[in-house]
Parts: sequence; structure tokens; C-alpha cells
Amino acid sequence: MITPKNYFQEVNKIGIENLSDTFKKSHELVNKVSNNGNDWNMYNTNQTIKKNIDLYFESLSAYQKKDAPMSKKQTTKPKQANESKTTPVETVLIKRYVSFHGKQKTRDQVTNLLKSVQKAILEGMVNKNSQYGKEVMQIQDSLLGALKHDNEIFDIKIEKVQLTHYLNCLDNSPTKVKNGLGVIPEMVAAAISSFVQTHTRRVLTKNKKQDLSGPETEVMTVADVKNANFKEIGFDGDFLKLIGRACAPTSVFIYGNGGSGKSGLSLKLADKLHELNHSVLYVAGEQYGTPAFTELLKKANTTGGDNFKIVKSLSALPIADFDVIVIDSKESLNLKESSKFVALRNAFPDKIWIITSQGTKAGDYKGDGQWLNECEVFIYCENGKATTIGEKNRWAGKAEIKLF
Repeated sequence: MITPKNYFQEVNKIGIENLSDTFKKSHELVNKVSNNGNDWNMYNTNQTIKKNIDLYFESLSAYQKKDAPMSKKQTTKPKQANESKTTPVETVLIKRYVSFHGKQKTRDQVTNLLKSVQKAILEGMVNKNSQYGKEVMQIQDSLLGALKHDNEIFDIKIEKVQLTHYLNCLDNSPTKVKNGLGVIPEMVAAAISSFVQTHTRRVLTKNKKQDLSGPETEVMTVADVKNANFKEIGFDGDFLKLIGRACAPTSVFIYGNGGSGKSGLSLKLADKLHELNHSVLYVAGEQYGTPAFTELLKKANTTGGDNFKIVKSLSALPIADFDVIVIDSKESLNLKESSKFVALRNAFPDKIWIITSQGTKAGDYKGDGQWLNECEVFIYCENGKATTIGEKNRWAGKAEIKLF
């Protein structure tokens, strides 16, 4: 069995060049997490990372036992799946995956299906050239994506178009789905683990659950309203004036033209939330890794910390691990339509969302009008000032503050 102690020795025996693309990505993760085998502290202290790497070790061990090639000189090829006919294994795996739809599954159940998929791929019973090999590969990616989240219970929901496609495969009928997975943008698909939406099982309160409105009950008495509990974020100073007594979860929409200060405001707001003990995932999009963004961080006096991560894309780190998700900007991340954001928010309903948007010459934001219904706070930035005066704000703040 491969373990942290012998991993690098064993993987060198197999030959990194002989690993599948999925295994190569896992190998890169091990290198990054362990500092090339010199420091396993992150592996030992982060349960999410440990579970993913342990699953990789287990799969690689199984691959090794199946006489994996030991060098490039070995000429024996694995058994190839039939290119013209559907293999029984493919239909069985698709059928098992489809049976998960609309049900709650434990981590072990999701892991067992993933093991079956990977075993079929490693033994050559499924490959990308077989009739439904691509579908099985997609299922593998979706299961891997789901297991990145540190959940013990998963609510499995397969997107409608993709579910129809899989059912057509089982009927041995050609699919007529245009663009395949492109029906939902790649960014959103990755963020919700390729159509597998994961939700942590929560202990429900007497009133079932808490949302923006407080207790979810259809009828409330005066006493119920007076005694309702809300999770206030705790803003003070300028943010209290600008936004008000906001409660979590909530969505803040910041818009304006280039140079108006909207990115600086999103950084200041994210830093304030981090100061209030919220973990932050800041998705910088096009600005990531640029000198301009470095200067912006300095100008905004962003302090950050261990729980403030800056990434280029939403799929870089598990969204479930963070309290606050900043999307800067929605255009740079192909999130122009509000419906795409709704899909993302529904997959992770307990987050504080901050979205920046490009503005128009007329002083409006770019995008459809439905954004106004999906976000609780709208902030307009212009000439280094931010205002909620004349803007929608559920939390009642009405003020203008200076950004620079």
C-alpha cells in the first residue's frame, strides 16, 4: 500500500510519464502539499486534503497491483475497450451514476462508485475512444470534484440536460444535446463539481432553516417576528453607513466603470469581513498575477491572512471551505447572466457573495435586469466614491463614502 513514507519511491518505480492525466494532477497536488516530500504538515492537519490524497494513494496502489508499466520500454498495452460497441461496464457505471440523482449519498457510497469507475479505466475496459468512454470520464471528474468537499453526506443532483443525455446513452440512442457540457458554463460546472451539487447536512432548527428572512415559516405571529434571530455580519464605521446591519448570507453587487474604485472597494469589504473572522476566497479573474493587482492591494491597504486566499478561477479551491466568495469581475469569469450566478449560489447557499460588474456609460451595470432581484445590496462606484443612495439595499444603508 502506498503511503506518504513510500510514495515518491513507488511513483518513481511506476514512472510519472506512465500515469494517466488524472493521476498526474493528483501527483502535482501531492508535490505542492508536501513540498516535494519534505513537509507533510498540511497533509496531516487538513482533513479535506488528506482524504483526497489518501484516495489517490489507494487508487494508485490498485493500479500498481495490476502490473502497471515500469518504464517506457515496456511494450505490453492495456486492453482497449471496443470502439464500435458499448461495453457492458460503461452502461453499468452510467446506470449507477444516474441512480444517484435526487438522492442523498454518503461519502463512502460516492467513493465506491469512483473506485469502480477508475478500476474500469485502469483495466482498459473503458477509454476515451469507446462509445460512451467520454461520459464515464465525465462521471469520474464529477465524483472527484464532489469529494474535494469535506462533506459526509451529499445531495446528488445531475443537471437536467446531462441527465437526459445519460438516459439516452442507456437506451443506446444517439444524443442530440448541443455542445454537451457547454450548456452550463465551464466555470460554473467546475465550481459545482461538474453538475454534482454538494451540500453539508445541517442540524435543522425548530423553524427548519435560517435564510435571509430569518425563520422559514409561512405564517408568523407578532411574537415570532419579535423573537426572530438573525446572523448579523457586524459592520461598523463606513460599511455600517453604506450597507447597514447586513445579515448572512447575503449578496453584494458593486458596479462602475474602469478606475471607479469598485475593485478597491471589493478588496476593502473582503478585508473587513476577514477581520470579522470570515474566511475569504477572492477570485481575481483577469487581474490575478498582474502588477496592477499588486498595486491595487497596496492601495487598498489589504491586510489579509491565512484565511484570505486569492485565486484566478472559482475551481482553484473548494468553495465550501470559505465563508465569503468575491467574484471580481463577473465579466472576466464568464458570469454575465444572473442565471449562472443563481446556479452557483444555490449550490452554496450559506455564503456571503461579493460580485463586481462593469458599468455602462449611462451609469448602469452590464447584464440582465434579473441581477436586481438576486442581490440584496447594490453599490455604485464613480470617481473614487461609493454610494448606496438611490440604489437597492435590503439592509437600509443609504450613504456615500470616499474610496480614494
